Amino acid sequence: MRYVMRLIVDTNRIIAALIKNSTSRKIIMSRKLELVTIGLSKLEIAKYRDEILKKSNLKVEELDKSSVIRTL
Repeated sequence: MRYVMRLIVDTNRIIAALIKNSTSRKIIMSRKLELVTIGLSKLEIAKYRDEILKKSNLKVEELDKSSVIRTL
């Protein structure tokens, strides 16, 4: 049985963590946790996807492989 840590986060924190190459990004990108947030978060992240990619220097594949985001 595989245990996954669930972390409740605000959309702004997710976007900020993705943009800046930091410990927060490493946590957000970890496959060992599941992010739990409000339903609109996925839409907001999609809305700013191009800006996140530009500012973060992440590749599309890296952003797509980031942690699973589950909505409440």
